[in-house]
Amino acid sequence: MKRFLALLMLATSLSVALSASAKPGQWANNPTEPKQQSTISLDDDVMPSIMADLPADGELSFGEQSVIAVLKLDNQSILRFVKLADDQIAVLEDAPRGAKSIDTVGLSPNSNIAEVFYAFSEPGTEIPAAILNNNEIPRQKSQGWARSLVNPSLPELLDQPLQVAQATSGNCNDNNFRNWFNNFSYNDRGTPDFRLNQVPAESNFFERYRETPGNGQSYRFYRYTVGGNDGSIWYNVDRYASRVAVCAIDSTESQNPYGMAHPPISYQGYENDHMGPVVRMMYRRPNESTWNVATVKDFAAGDVGSTLSWHFYTGANWDWRTDIYWAGGQDSFDIGHALADLGI
Repeated sequence: MKRFLALLMLATSLSVALSASAKPGQWANNPTEPKQQSTISLDDDVMPSIMADLPADGELSFGEQSVIAVLKLDNQSILRFVKLADDQIAVLEDAPRGAKSIDTVGLSPNSNIAEVFYAFSEPGTEIPAAILNNNEIPRQKSQGWARSLVNPSLPELLDQPLQVAQATSGNCNDNNFRNWFNNFSYNDRGTPDFRLNQVPAESNFFERYRETPGNGQSYRFYRYTVGGNDGSIWYNVDRYASRVAVCAIDSTESQNPYGMAHPPISYQGYENDHMGPVVRMMYRRPNESTWNVATVKDFAAGDVGSTLSWHFYTGANWDWRTDIYWAGGQDSFDIGHALADLGI
């Protein structure tokens, strides 16, 4: 997968270079020109080695980063504490449909990463040194005090059909989605900034393109774009929160072979029963030109209504990008970003 991501990052870097109008520290201007269809075709002689590294259906990976702790909650949400470059830490919340988010428990917006671990870990769980890292933990409450507050899942959502349950419910309810960001009180540079109910074929924030994954077929997909860049980009960020809810996954695309928006791929040992959509978080450290993959997830058809939430607690003046690709025209997404400038 590393080689494939490297090719994607190369294309991303070229896109950034061509979008010089985006000023450092600002969101790039919204695209105003009509969407153009582009074509990505990878050379067949390199495809056999690349295809084996592509994300499988429903796969979650972390590039070169390391996951130093995993907390599984009873509502089926999973919190992963991810160690980035320079020993910085971020938290990924992977929540299935119907799961109450960790924002509902009333943690202080100023909570450090050790407090988050303490609140959601089982009593007696040792806090990893990289997470503790001189952070103080208020001991007025017992370890794991927040776990019961996000349980159980919402049964009324789980009983509804996948494709109809999510537009106004659970993770895809607009108020619920906004409230996750309100918990952090990140409001610099006009954030939180929301892209709610985004259907790629109808959205100004998605661009249509074609991709030839090496099996002799060409497929139409959509990519999240802001200001001509692949994904949304924020520069010189001290704290960053990004969240994507997958509220519908389309099953048809008239322009694709067999009319499938997310086709099965089988080529040179690579198998994917349902290609995309994919959500990816990336970062660059100060004075770094190359984007690093923080996490990437391919969403399976059964993941409708689930969310991927990223919170960068530490570090200073990093660039952050949230990317969505291999999306179908009638998929639907809620997307939000928020940041804080601490003057570090």
